[in-house]
Amino acid sequence: MSVNSIISCGTDILLALFAVYLFFYYFDIFLIRKKRRALTVMGTVVFAAWQIEISNGKILPAYANISITIITVLLVVELIYKGKFWNKCIFAIAFNAIWMLIETISGNILLTYCCEFTDLQALGKLGSFTSKIVFMSAITALKRVFTANYAQTECQFRYCGTAIPFLTVRSTAR
Repeated sequence: MSVNSIISCGTDILLALFAVYLFFYYFDIFLIRKKRRALTVMGTVVFAAWQIEISNGKILPAYANISITIITVLLVVELIYKGKFWNKCIFAIAFNAIWMLIETISGNILLTYCCEFTDLQALGKLGSFTSKIVFMSAITALKRVFTANYAQTECQFRYCGTAIPFLTVRSTAR
């Protein structure tokens, strides 16, 4: 193996580990982990393996990669966390949507302002790292909002569906 391929593999592994950290950082805000350690390890390995695989190259079309990513995240969340399936599904889709939006924005910014990068492979690694840093700051903001007052956020999640009809009836009665 050449030195460049070793550095590339090491970079892919570090970026995958950073993605695993972001995964737990996000989902620990909203869900509670199961007690079984083996499921956590298995889910972590599956998520990290997919992150490494998707960073190696474009094997499938973009829509297939996105679909597999959503399914992988949902499967891993189902393995690791407790809770209702629909809650897990909503948070998994939100996780992927936020991450993809941030990747698109950071990629566009890098393409616009970093014209000196002629090697797209190096730009891809830099873009991946940049998007993960921005995603981590977005997750930190979400964590500050949702964990500021746990009782208040729990009430908002649990009773939001029942409060909306009463608010609309009251506002139209005036």
